[in-house]
Amino acid sequence: MTRTLPAAFNPEMVRAILREQSPKRQTRRPMKPQPRRGLLGDGTPIVNCGGTQISDLYHVWESPRGGLIPMTEDCRYRWMAQAPWQIGDILYVRERTRVLGYGGRAAGCGMPNLHVEYEADNTRRYVPWPDRIKPTPLGNCLANGCYQEAARIYLRVTGVRAEVVGDISEADARAEGMTGTAPRDAFRGVWDSIYAAKGIGFDSGAWCWAYDLELLSTTGRPA
Repeated sequence: MTRTLPAAFNPEMVRAILREQSPKRQTRRPMKPQPRRGLLGDGTPIVNCGGTQISDLYHVWESPRGGLIPMTEDCRYRWMAQAPWQIGDILYVRERTRVLGYGGRAAGCGMPNLHVEYEADNTRRYVPWPDRIKPTPLGNCLANGCYQEAARIYLRVTGVRAEVVGDISEADARAEGMTGTAPRDAFRGVWDSIYAAKGIGFDSGAWCWAYDLELLSTTGRPA
């Protein structure tokens, strides 16, 4: 069954998604919790899925679902199955969206209209305003980005992998939407601006989920 899930992107990332030349078609998100070195707290070696011991040279992931999973190739199926987004998932982009006005009825659904402006490129639209969404003062942005009925950008996940963020290639940095002659350095700056203060900067050895994306729609939910 296909899942439809929210995905937060800041205005700069949204502009990169919408760009015609070298658009953003990958995104990386930190693994939570971060994998750690392979010895248990009492120094006991961890045994991987193939029955061999994991030394402290390797990493294990304490899965949110419980249990320790070695970050080794023969355990790949276990940790990949627990990525927050899976291949085939549909993502609606929660971007910064400013409320300009209320009133009228949205065509085809009978809901009140909400007049909004997307901060990334100042595009304006009328979108449905469902009862569950509390009013936002005019001129303010919707909390946590636009809700699903107001989302204009939809993406499909076409690839998932786990990797150390600092191992990103120049080609993948371009797929992340970086431009210029040194896209990897540009990506380093963007990543560090978000995550360095949290202790998982580019050069920290932090692990991330790396997702390949396909753009489905920029005008609302695809048919």
